[in-house]
Amino acid sequence: MNGNKRKKKLLSYIALLVMVFVNIFGNTLVGKASESTSQSVNFKVSMSKVEIKAGATQHVSIPFQMSGTGVMEYPDFSVDADSSSPIDIISDIQIIEDSSKKEATNLYQGAKYLLEFDVQADELAANGSYKLTISGTGNYQDQDTGYMVPTSFSFPKKLSVKVTGQKSASKIKLSNIEYNEEVEQGEEFDISLKISNSGDLTAKEVNVSLGDFSSQTDIVPNYSTSDMSLGDLSTGSAKEVTFPVKVTKKAAAGTKSLKVTVNWYDEKKNEGYTETANIFINVVVPEDDVQNNGKPNIVITNVTQSPEKPTAAGKVTVVFTVENKGKTKVKQLKFTPSNVVASGLSPVSSKPYIYIDELKAGKKKTVKLQYDLSEDVTEGLHELTYTFTYKYLNKDGSDYEDATENVSLFVRDVTNPKVTVNTSVPKLIISNFNTGDAKLKAGEVFTFTFDVKNTHASIAAKNIKVSISSENNIFSQTEGSNSFYIEEIPAGATITQSIELKVKGDAASNAYPLKITFDYEYEGKTESADGKAEEVGTASKTVDEILNLQVSENARPVVQDIYLSSYDEPRVNEATTLTFNFYNMGKSTLSNVTATVVSDYYQASDTSTKFIGNVEAGQGNTYEIDVIPLMEGDCPGKLKITYEDSNGDTIELFADFTQFINPQPTMDPGTEGELPVETPVVPEAKKAILPTWAFVIIQVVVFFVAIFVARKIVISLYKRKLRRQEEESL
Repeated sequence: MNGNKRKKKLLSYIALLVMVFVNIFGNTLVGKASESTSQSVNFKVSMSKVEIKAGATQHVSIPFQMSGTGVMEYPDFSVDADSSSPIDIISDIQIIEDSSKKEATNLYQGAKYLLEFDVQADELAANGSYKLTISGTGNYQDQDTGYMVPTSFSFPKKLSVKVTGQKSASKIKLSNIEYNEEVEQGEEFDISLKISNSGDLTAKEVNVSLGDFSSQTDIVPNYSTSDMSLGDLSTGSAKEVTFPVKVTKKAAAGTKSLKVTVNWYDEKKNEGYTETANIFINVVVPEDDVQNNGKPNIVITNVTQSPEKPTAAGKVTVVFTVENKGKTKVKQLKFTPSNVVASGLSPVSSKPYIYIDELKAGKKKTVKLQYDLSEDVTEGLHELTYTFTYKYLNKDGSDYEDATENVSLFVRDVTNPKVTVNTSVPKLIISNFNTGDAKLKAGEVFTFTFDVKNTHASIAAKNIKVSISSENNIFSQTEGSNSFYIEEIPAGATITQSIELKVKGDAASNAYPLKITFDYEYEGKTESADGKAEEVGTASKTVDEILNLQVSENARPVVQDIYLSSYDEPRVNEATTLTFNFYNMGKSTLSNVTATVVSDYYQASDTSTKFIGNVEAGQGNTYEIDVIPLMEGDCPGKLKITYEDSNGDTIELFADFTQFINPQPTMDPGTEGELPVETPVVPEAKKAILPTWAFVIIQVVVFFVAIFVARKIVISLYKRKLRRQEEESL
């Protein structure tokens, strides 16, 4: 037993000595092998330039040979590009033996190989040459020493990849804009247009809106919102868009402008872009109405500009037609710009105004204006506001009166190559809103619910202050403040907000603008102090959204005390007077008020309609209508009141009444058609029941019988008294 223990102990010592020896000797061999092979691995490479188009994929095959005296086992190649390079390696890297076209796992001296892989250029890759570095690792065995050691290597040259066919960003084009260039009051029509993407990349989250409703309320949307979301628009594709609009019934004559705005983001660049187009609509008022208003109908049409895309420090010519559509001659027309300095445009002529001596009814005249663009003019749309004055012949034709009107013209698509800062700003829009199921009426409270959408693809809007306001407080909050705070709206997100508002009590029927202002911050690129460089940080922006809400006035007409003939009883087929009281309890004037009786039991005696005229707010009176009852007895009827509200809509109001109608008196045939003379009716005396003598005898008999009965009763009572006295004495 002890012998076995000693053997095991001896074997353990021997194994330990062997491990120490192998470890020391092995490290020495590896160190020598590394020293002897670190510089013996070289490659002979046939490198040629690779050409690739932006967004495309290209297969790369590089011939090479390994020099030296050894063998490389399990080589592992890698291809690397600079961090800013638009070139990506999208496949595995393979080593192909040139002779057999099979994948090789080892590299031998003098053998020919192909290094193969696929590269792809980004869609936004700019034209130019980009370098790729090829390197690797493997186990190298030198044939002279026989040692196998890990080693690293690299190709002596970098691979050059040339990118061509640089792609442009997405580009939205507005075309085929169709609408009624000449419309009348109260008319409804459509504005249709085509939106197409002519760029090389997809336009993301395309949003189109019809605006400028805040500057004029004569043409308003005929639906709930003026924004439409079209989603994504791929390159070469197009979509048709239609906006229903209507002209208010009290629209003023003249040219109205509307702006179509398209916002979108590039699929790859995540930069925001905007494209706009302006349309001009001529509102025509019927000639009779124009003359009743006392002014002629002067309109601006056929507005054009040259060139179509003016450039900073260049010139632009605006041409338009002035037309007198009225029946009255005008003279001394003078057009004077009022905001050209602020717009970055200045008149070429030292005399900035245009003068027209005379413009007869039905005549036209072409006006040409030329402007210089400043070097710092901003890109996009510029509005030019003009005030034009003229004299017109009054209705009597006795004298000329003065008139003043304002008109806006637009210079579109201004470009400025010096503007180098291209900021990407999140845009907040009202994507939808709701005011409830009922119509908005003056003096009533409603809940205004709206969706706020951040249309940007990658940047959030933060610290958002939302303010709601309207001119003359047509819409006012019922309690609290008219503004509230939203912490953040992430990119592409939508949130819903609600606020309780009240319509002003004396608001007339019309479409009123409600302004929603967004003040918010975002992280992105901003202009430096000199406006020529970009800085990254927190920027702020203010955006106004204008919505038009249709309001109906609270007319509150009241009809009271309807009765017929206050002097005598009404008879069938005789003219009588229907009297009633009418009051305007609302806040607006009721125009062209008329009254008529609607019934099968009555007809008008002279005219079927009573014209009352205009009834001011808080006013009223007693009115009469002559009618003829057609039937006897209880005859029902309806009094119909018709009036126009402040929006020009015709409203009908009905009030019921019932009156008892007497019949005509009976005709005596002997009167030959003449009415009988009515005499008082004297009551006749009633006849006696008995003759007078019989009545007297009966009365005498009754008298004597009464005396006899009374005497007998008195004697009986006296005897009873005497008998009682005798009994008491005993």
